[in-house]
Amino acid sequence: MLLNILYLATSILGLVVVLITLVYRNNRYVNTYLKLYFFLGSLRFLSYALTNILAVERIPLADYAFTTLGWPLLFLYFKELSTNSHNLKLKSDSKHLVLPMTLLILVCFKNYIKEDIAIVLLKIGVPIVITYTIGYSIWSYRILKKNLWVEKSAFKPLDKQQVAIRKWSKFLFFIFTLILVRFLINPIANQQFKFFNTSNNFLFFGAILWIIVYIKLLTSPEFLFGYDVFQDKINKYKLDFLVFENQWNKIISVEITNKKDLALKEIIDSKYIEYIESIEYIAQNNKLFFKQGVKIEDLANKMKIPKSHVVFLFKYYSKISFNEFKSNIRIKKAMQLIQEGYLISNIMESLAVEVGFSTYSSFFKNFKEITKLAPLEYYQKVTS
Repeated sequence: MLLNILYLATSILGLVVVLITLVYRNNRYVNTYLKLYFFLGSLRFLSYALTNILAVERIPLADYAFTTLGWPLLFLYFKELSTNSHNLKLKSDSKHLVLPMTLLILVCFKNYIKEDIAIVLLKIGVPIVITYTIGYSIWSYRILKKNLWVEKSAFKPLDKQQVAIRKWSKFLFFIFTLILVRFLINPIANQQFKFFNTSNNFLFFGAILWIIVYIKLLTSPEFLFGYDVFQDKINKYKLDFLVFENQWNKIISVEITNKKDLALKEIIDSKYIEYIESIEYIAQNNKLFFKQGVKIEDLANKMKIPKSHVVFLFKYYSKISFNEFKSNIRIKKAMQLIQEGYLISNIMESLAVEVGFSTYSSFFKNFKEITKLAPLEYYQKVTS
């Protein structure tokens, strides 16, 4: 009875996840291939639960479909995920489903073909499925390791999405590998190497693993709804907690007509919060802005992104220019140094050079413009 409840709960959770992800069609982190895999897995557990509860003979079609198509679908999912693809390549992907679909059709209609051919099919079915299943699992591991499980950027603030995807793919691959091991042990435990024997040892273990996956999904909105949808919801929240929040625009308020800028917008819209966080991180934890002659391309190089992305950011998402932002950072640092007692053993001209100004006059002008006080007046106010 407990096993039936476990199987039924597994299937219901799976179908709920599939239904939710169908609403968010642009969610590439749970794309069509993984939805199909979840759907087949859910039907499989549903067939076991209903068969036992209703005390009727089980129709093994769900078992056939899941076993033959499982890892080819997972491979296609991992391939799409690792290549950052937004569109399914059905024409090229379909070749990976030809053999599994052929086997599935033959097994489903084995009663309608010659008996000797059916016997051969039952004998060779398991070795064929085991061979390409292991092959696709190894292939999946290799593309994931090459494309997702590597550090591509030395600058951490830009890698939040990549780190999340890396952890997610490692989690899924680990769980599905355990499910694969259970599948491989089953024919050995039954001492039956026929294609899809009716006994299914350790199915409860597989159900527990599936429940873990579904709970992980249901408690991870960035993957259940899609990273872009989730990110859009938290971007506004993040903007309220930026150090220089008054500088940044939450939305682009002007119409973009330039074709190059329109193309850039498609790329940057989903990343602009990460870019802003990166700029603020550099402003507060790096001496880049305090170097004389620093230019916007120096910031782009530090962030390891194209200069055009930074230019676009300051053009449409910033209320002030790059040079104005640079001056703000420098004056903010100067104010901090004054508060910390820098002028006790140094002169004003030294402070100007320390924060990146080439002349004291430019330092004085920017300081008074930003703080409404001359540097000496600010110093006297702080120390009085």
